[in-house]
Amino acid sequence: YFGYLTVPAAWLSLGVSIGRFPKRGITRPAPYYRWGAIWGALLVGATTTIGVAVISQSSFGMTSAEYASGVLGAGMMGALIGALSGMLCGGIFRGIVRPTEQVRKIA
Repeated sequence: YFGYLTVPAAWLSLGVSIGRFPKRGITRPAPYYRWGAIWGALLVGATTTIGVAVISQSSFGMTSAEYASGVLGAGMMGALIGALSGMLCGGIFRGIVRPTEQVRKIA
């Protein structure tokens, strides 16, 4: 239901965070990977949690404990997958943008 919002939200969040790092003079790799993982975990975890919560509400015969564990498990796994893919995106971003070279050109 909310999956189509994830890609534009990722563009916006990564563009506002790691997209501005070279201009700020940040060249170390750790912030790129860290913020990629944070945004990936938030976006994918939230999307997965909302999707499972909406779909699970219509399931009859589910106890509240089963519903809660399903939503919690989906959120945790979505956050894990999102963090890993966010780290990968941070690495790809560093490879394409090459912030160290950009900072040298600015200075």
